[in-house]
Amino acid sequence: MVNHQERSILFNIWKEAFDEEDDYINFFISKGLPLGHLLTLHSDIDTQTGKPEAALTLFPISLYQEGKTYQGYYLYALGTLRSKRGVGLGKALVNKALLFTKETKRHFIILQLANLDLNNFYARLGFNMPVFRSFIDCNIEMLLSPSKNQSELFHLLSLLSINNKTIPDRFEWPNTIREYINKECLFREGQLVEKSYCYPSIINGINYLEIKEFCAPLPKIPSLVEKIIATFSHINHFRFFGKPISNPNPLLHTEPFSRLHFVDAYLEKHYQPFSTYFALGLD
Repeated sequence: MVNHQERSILFNIWKEAFDEEDDYINFFISKGLPLGHLLTLHSDIDTQTGKPEAALTLFPISLYQEGKTYQGYYLYALGTLRSKRGVGLGKALVNKALLFTKETKRHFIILQLANLDLNNFYARLGFNMPVFRSFIDCNIEMLLSPSKNQSELFHLLSLLSINNKTIPDRFEWPNTIREYINKECLFREGQLVEKSYCYPSIINGINYLEIKEFCAPLPKIPSLVEKIIATFSHINHFRFFGKPISNPNPLLHTEPFSRLHFVDAYLEKHYQPFSTYFALGLD
């Protein structure tokens, strides 16, 4: 359980570091934080006194690769008080997380970039391995109008579609964290439509529905799309996320959206970024 002091400290750091409402911060602290490891740091690192001024949380996650299972951490919500930025607390705290990873005999840390400006920061700390995902942007007319374009779109969605049992190389959450992600999806006014996580979002000023872990074979795609549209009838633009695929279609985009730091050199050597699946982070 999170004690009162930890709750208060983390709330203050999140309030300054992230653009989140009080209700969501309290939701994460009560529902999500107990599932991970809270690491904190303050600028007077030579003493044991002083309140933490930076914090992050490590959540357990597994990597299935070449028939073997490796345990690692997902680094989430690195935040620093505004008055303490620029003095190296973030770097020191990430290094503390890497040391914790080694001490607990984990093999890697994965993180999702909040924005591309953080690329260089994490690259300098050894997060040099990319994790790819593909996505498709479309509007409601493309999804509902029977045509050659709709057939092509549904074909692309079938390629994007995922089923963990058929993807040998993948990152996977433990059930406790997946249950938390289910609750978080509902808290953010989203829905789990069959096996797809649907999040209302704003992208470039336009209301979108982000569909993560989109999962349906080609014959079932029309019915699943209809359910998603009916559930979010006020949204006209959609972004479907899934496994990384190579296809020259202009509707399809592939991006590196996460980064990896391998403690295990053997695992790093054999990692294949474009064949390893991961789409559902803790946003």
